[in-house]
Amino acid sequence: MFNGTGNNEKYIDITKIYRELGELLAESLIGFHAFTGCDFNPAFFNKGKKRPFTLLKNNTEYQQAFATLGEENLTEELLQELFNIIQHFTCQLYNAKNTNDVDDGRFQLFKKNQNFVASSIPPCKSELYQQPLRAHYISCIWRNAYKKQPTSLNPLEYGWIEQDKTYSFKWFEGDQLPCFVSDLITNIPGKLIKILS
Repeated sequence: MFNGTGNNEKYIDITKIYRELGELLAESLIGFHAFTGCDFNPAFFNKGKKRPFTLLKNNTEYQQAFATLGEENLTEELLQELFNIIQHFTCQLYNAKNTNDVDDGRFQLFKKNQNFVASSIPPCKSELYQQPLRAHYISCIWRNAYKKQPTSLNPLEYGWIEQDKTYSFKWFEGDQLPCFVSDLITNIPGKLIKILS
């Protein structure tokens, strides 16, 4: 692959890089890049690529999961299995080490430090679920970019909504707050709301 300009022009031996990485890790890079942030999918705030790549490199289960993203014949059941693995990856990314569930990880991190910044905890499960859906759709297009029709998947089923003839991110499905929190807030008497504010 030709890269650079002027005095910095060079050829990069992609085959050599592929051999160095190994087949599974190399296969996982498409899904990994789409999931951790690219031009079409938001990145995790302040996480970059280096630490997520270290987690990927050291775990073949993660590599297998990200290598599977983009396979057009994925069933609902397999997508759910992948999501469970990706949840564990996300928990590790945010240092919520003793859980495989992002909602539980959020709670653990909140308990540990109540003076936290909201961006320092992982997204909730309903929001995180949309990220690998979009990554799957994007990976499918990238894997089949040489075809006339790279994918038959519908973006509206994979993390986007249509607004004013354009696609926007579908951030989550269902209620934004758990019912018990929502009920608690709406049932606080007016006087108490004034005191709290």
